[in-house]
Amino acid sequence: MRPVAAELATRISQALISASNNTIPTRSWTPSLEPILHKFGCRGSLSPSLVAQVIDPCLLTHHSLALGFFNWASQQPGFAHTSITYQSILKSLSLSRQFNSIESVLKQAKAQKLSLDSSTHRFVINSLIKGKKIQNAFLVFGEVKSQILDIGSQTCNLLLANLASNGCFDNALKVFDEMSMRGVAFSTVGLGVFIWRFCREADLGKVMSMLDQVKRGSS
Repeated sequence: MRPVAAELATRISQALISASNNTIPTRSWTPSLEPILHKFGCRGSLSPSLVAQVIDPCLLTHHSLALGFFNWASQQPGFAHTSITYQSILKSLSLSRQFNSIESVLKQAKAQKLSLDSSTHRFVINSLIKGKKIQNAFLVFGEVKSQILDIGSQTCNLLLANLASNGCFDNALKVFDEMSMRGVAFSTVGLGVFIWRFCREADLGKVMSMLDQVKRGSS
């Protein structure tokens, strides 16, 4: 982050946070905050890098302000969001578990054919799991499974265990197969919950075959 850009991003975010203390509810975006952005001359200096820096890290825990600023930027002449701005807003929305907004922003990014990094998808999947949106998490996983190694073992095992414990055996099996095929390490909890729940649905031979599959993958 360049010092000048970082300083401007900090000043913009602090001004928005301070002014939003007077909104109802507090810390929420309203059109009354837009003059603050004009005061800083944001229209002339607006760039994807600046927008991303205002949101992450400055407004990460203020999702309403972050999304309001993101949407305001999209309306400015000559400005277009890029992967880095989508990644910053999705990180903020994931931290605050704003699931409807997450879905909407993901659709926008997909429509623009933008590639998002694995850490962003990890944030989104973890947020959906923690919010008990297990099927939604699986749908996101299904679209980005090529990134599975970078998304990481912890997130994959968390998804596997939650799908199994919620009785979503077909989808849990798909995650299991994907992890096995791509060499993602199984955790004791992830594999344990999956096998324990799967034992109720499958014959012993199938279960033993799956355990052999895991053993071969780890050898």
